Amino acid sequence: MLIANVGVVVGIIFLAIEVRSNTASNRIAIETAWSSSWVNINTGTAQSPELANAIAKAQNGSQLSSGEVVQVRQYVRALASQASLMRRLYVQGYATRPDVERAYMGLRGLAEHDAFRQEIEQLGTSGPIVLEEGGLEKWFESVD
Repeated sequence: MLIANVGVVVGIIFLAIEVRSNTASNRIAIETAWSSSWVNINTGTAQSPELANAIAKAQNGSQLSSGEVVQVRQYVRALASQASLMRRLYVQGYATRPDVERAYMGLRGLAEHDAFRQEIEQLGTSGPIVLEEGGLEKWFESVD
């Protein structure tokens, strides 16, 4: 009986170590994916003078060509995809609240500019979270 109890305790300890290891591995994978995604977005912007110019024009309120509107739209959608991913990972317990907040910071900054705001308004779920006062806080309250 004592040997069986010791076996159970050892099994529980082993399980706890495995769970902790898996949690750390998941966290590392999330951070890697997050960083990789940002590298891709920033590299794309840096390597494309046209995209960089379209973003600059949108930020200073200049008139955008139809091609630049498409570029701005795709840029906003890339950022929104990251934010949406972080929301899903948060709900599943893999991302933290600061992860989600960090994902939405970029969209909030862009929303101050009309060209970006128009695109953000078209984002379905992410739009209200970005544009409404306290939108992200309301979302946290609805899922916590």
